Amino acid sequence: MPITRRWFVRTAPLAALALAGCSSSRETGVTDLSLTNHTSSEVTVTVRVVRKDDTRVLADTVSIAVGATRTYENPVDGSTVRVSVDVENGPEGTREWTEWASDSSGLFVDIRERDVSFSVVAA
Repeated sequence: MPITRRWFVRTAPLAALALAGCSSSRETGVTDLSLTNHTSSEVTVTVRVVRKDDTRVLADTVSIAVGATRTYENPVDGSTVRVSVDVENGPEGTREWTEWASDSSGLFVDIRERDVSFSVVAA
């Protein structure tokens, strides 16, 4: 596939996020869950992480400033979970995710005006 301007514009922000995750790595891996606000105003976000057996791992509501990131260390602990992100008066999204062995992966959540997207990153 040739590299086009459209491909670059769509891919460059994801690459920057992946590198940002690596630069904030702990000694044993990357931050498990990161939410970044790419909108033009502060957002209030409710994030829920639930295991397959419906055990709640994380439930938090937080305000995130423009361009800011909220991170959660180790809410997953090597299990398969369902991550739900609900922006007050905005978009929502859900993704199933299994953290890789030895805490070497993380889930980045990008909040935009019209959508919530998820990206798995690795150390």
